[in-house]
Amino acid sequence: MDRQTDRVRRAEALWSQFGAAISRTLLSYERDAALREDLAQEVFLAALASIDRIEAAANPKAYLFRIAHNVATDHVARESRRGWVELDDGIADPGEARRARQARAPACRAERALNGRHAAGP
Repeated sequence: MDRQTDRVRRAEALWSQFGAAISRTLLSYERDAALREDLAQEVFLAALASIDRIEAAANPKAYLFRIAHNVATDHVARESRRGWVELDDGIADPGEARRARQARAPACRAERALNGRHAAGP
């Protein structure tokens, strides 16, 4: 078996163990099922790229969930930069988006500062 095939097999084994829980976690970040599936695929690809580090970690499950959290928060940040907040009735209100961004600004600045110092992950 070649190296890449082995890495895929190991990532798939990890995903079969924790994928359902990761998908449930992503539900707290994204309501849209199609976007959640995209996020799950991003998490799997990130796990595949980091499979050696995940398996070497003291707690592989925590490492994988950190990857999922990072992918999901990046998604939320990208969506918030679009400047629209979806309301329950499906209508987007740019004024509400601006107020939401202003309310989140201090927390976003703090998160960016922390991510800059801890970009390597667990």
